Amino acid sequence: MPAEHVAVGAGASSPRLFVAVAIEPSLASELSSALQQRARAVAMPRSLRWLAPDTLHFTLKFLGATESERVEAIGRACGRACEDVAAFELSLEGLGAFPSARRARVLWVGVGRGGRELCELAGRVERELETCGFAAEERPYAPHLSVARLRQPADLRRSLVAFELEPRRQRVSQLSLFRSHLSQHGARYEELGSWPLRGVKSEC
Repeated sequence: MPAEHVAVGAGASSPRLFVAVAIEPSLASELSSALQQRARAVAMPRSLRWLAPDTLHFTLKFLGATESERVEAIGRACGRACEDVAAFELSLEGLGAFPSARRARVLWVGVGRGGRELCELAGRVERELETCGFAAEERPYAPHLSVARLRQPADLRRSLVAFELEPRRQRVSQLSLFRSHLSQHGARYEELGSWPLRGVKSEC
């Protein structure tokens, strides 16, 4: 969707927005099934709440509640961030936890191949959105894919050591602007626009 046509819909004065790379639906579904099957084998807590496959994404920049009048400028910034970035492949591999394996609240899948490129893309998004008045993040970008949450902290050190996950690959060819709809049933994400990575990959 071209930047000039990005819209948030009627009655949305301050939608919750974020810029992200979405996981392909077929890969998200397959990954989610593999994670849950393996979790049962290593006795992960039953209180673990897996995120729906259609919500899996790499957040590049969380914008939060944003005035709808700023959405078009955000879209133009996203388009500029893609201008000199070539499409790339990343691998999903490894499992970790935030804030730590000892007191886990969030489970995430890491990135092997393509991690550097994803960080560079996030950096470009960050710099372009600074021109729109969004403050830069204090911490460096750390690519991770959140896949599950726990209501109460749990010690998952043994489970994570035993957890084996076969790497999965995805081609990243665009980034998207999403609106988050929150409810008692969880979050639903609406894509407001997407922009292709238009750079040319070097043969060197």
